[in-house]
This record gives sequence, C-alpha cells and structure tokens, in this order.
Amino acid sequence: MSDPDIAGYRYVQSSLNQSHRYLLPAVSRVLDELSVPARERRLFELGCGNGSVAYELTRCGWDVTGVDPTSEGIEQGRAAHPELKRARGSAYDDIATQYGQFPVMCMRRAGSTAGYNSGQSRTGLGACYTARSWGGENRQLF
Repeated sequence: MSDPDIAGYRYVQSSLNQSHRYLLPAVSRVLDELSVPARERRLFELGCGNGSVAYELTRCGWDVTGVDPTSEGIEQGRAAHPELKRARGSAYDDIATQYGQFPVMCMRRAGSTAGYNSGQSRTGLGACYTARSWGGENRQLF
C-alpha cells in the first residue's frame, strides 16, 4: 500500500456516527435502485474506515470488501466485526489485482479516508475504475 497523508483523521469508535443517520438511507436507496441480482450483490468500499457501514450493508445482503489507509480504523473494525473483509489500502493500490472486480463501488468521504487529496484524485480514481466490472446497465459508481 502506498502511504497517503491523511494525518489527523482519527477513529474514536467502531460504531456508526451521527452522519450515518442520513447517509445510510441514501446509500441504501441508491443500491436498491440499481436492481443488482442477489448473486451479484458484491460491493467494494473505498475508505471503509472502521467497517460500521460495511457491517450495515452486509446485513442488507451485500458482500462487502473494503480498504482504508488508516490502521486505527481497520483495527477497530476488526475488533467489532472480525467477519468482515477489510484491509489497509488506498485508491493508489492495484485494487483489481488484489481483490478482483466488483459490480458496485462505494466511496464516501473520498478526499479523506480513500487515501488521496484533491490534487491526486484523478490518479486514485483511475485505479478504482479498473476494479469495477462494467458489463451491464445496472453498474454505478457513487
């Protein structure tokens, strides 16, 4: 993993925070609108942090794999939900080679926990697009 500078970003808990009251319903709505067949409900979460969102999406029937550049977030998530697939990583890693391709990719807070700043975002997003499986009208990046 490349070491992006996200100095100062801290995880203080392994649970959902206040912002998830409005984010999760919106993410769920978008995912439901995709009409992805059950056998293809695989999602890659870039900037998975402490895994709290991955856990909720898993409860909704998604097979979630995620990376985050913060060791702290990954460690908290592993302690709370050891069954989830998360690892330390960023948008600069070769996601497709390491994890395969996914019909859906989720990035919230892309400028912080995804591991790049606004001046670097095109390079990082280029790596993300290669991890997406493009075949089909239901595929979205949000």
